Amino acid sequence: DLPKSSHSRKSFESIDENFGGTKPWNLYFYTKDGSQLFTYDNLWELEEIQNYIKNTYGLKNISSPVEEIKFIRQSYEGGLAKAFKLPKGENQLNQLLKFNQKLASRNINIIQESDKSYGNISGFIPEWGSLLTSKKDDELIDYLAKRKESNLDFKVTGTTYLIDRSHEYLSVNLFWGVIFAFCAGAVISVLLFRSLSMILITLLPNILPVLL
Repeated sequence: DLPKSSHSRKSFESIDENFGGTKPWNLYFYTKDGSQLFTYDNLWELEEIQNYIKNTYGLKNISSPVEEIKFIRQSYEGGLAKAFKLPKGENQLNQLLKFNQKLASRNINIIQESDKSYGNISGFIPEWGSLLTSKKDDELIDYLAKRKESNLDFKVTGTTYLIDRSHEYLSVNLFWGVIFAFCAGAVISVLLFRSLSMILITLLPNILPVLL
């Protein structure tokens, strides 16, 4: 960890406070039956999950199918701030998707593939450290696993998730590697010296630097 007086740490903290976070975060999802993602029911479920993620992680600068549809509706209704929300029903959703096709004909591609069956909720979160971020990831996985009737399947992925899991893997293996080394040293000392004092003399110089 960087010391609190470090200019680099202060820069990271400033970005976290003022620009929505320094760590990229991503949730991948897809329809279980391969059907189209952009349906009224799927979008409302995704908004519920997105709100949970915002409240749990403090996710900012969000990019997702939900945000895309909200932006299309806002554009469709003349840019009104109050129009930045999901459509009222399946009929209005179809109107918005047709409107998106018109925008695409003018090289304004908000939704690249409206018939796709997969997507992502992505954004940036503050730097809390790998331990707390991994804990939040596990809580999210449990939350999503309880949605038995959902037509969507989810997977936390992305750079931050892979780095955190790599740190966890390395830390656990390093811990057990050190324990094995001490145990092996103790066994060898017993076989060679058969003396408690010699075992302590052999192990203490190796244990103390680790503890300190």
